[in-house]
Amino acid sequence: MSPEKFVDNIRLVVRDQTVRDMMSILSKPPGRSPKRELLDASVWFNSLDVESRTKLEWIIGRSVDSTVFGFLCVLDGVRAIEGIEDDAKLILDYRTDSGAVRINDEASEISLHDIYNAT
Repeated sequence: MSPEKFVDNIRLVVRDQTVRDMMSILSKPPGRSPKRELLDASVWFNSLDVESRTKLEWIIGRSVDSTVFGFLCVLDGVRAIEGIEDDAKLILDYRTDSGAVRINDEASEISLHDIYNAT
């Protein structure tokens, strides 16, 4: 798996699915007894017109984008996690029976967060 394919997969299974899940949860909260805050948010959400729902979906998408981007910055080593030594590195490998590929290779010319930002 290439870094580009990894970022594409993260976009599909994390970013896009999270946005869909949030819109669905707001529309109809799951579970037998959802928390009061979620029920209140659902009542508010269901009172919105189509344009307002579309704008909210855009806002949720941008929030998720910011979160994914920040996490990829951490994997790339350009955003520090408090308490990690200066010379410590996070290494992300994709392993199969046929071998392993480094996903966040610091020798690469382009980083995961840059790939995410470019698309």
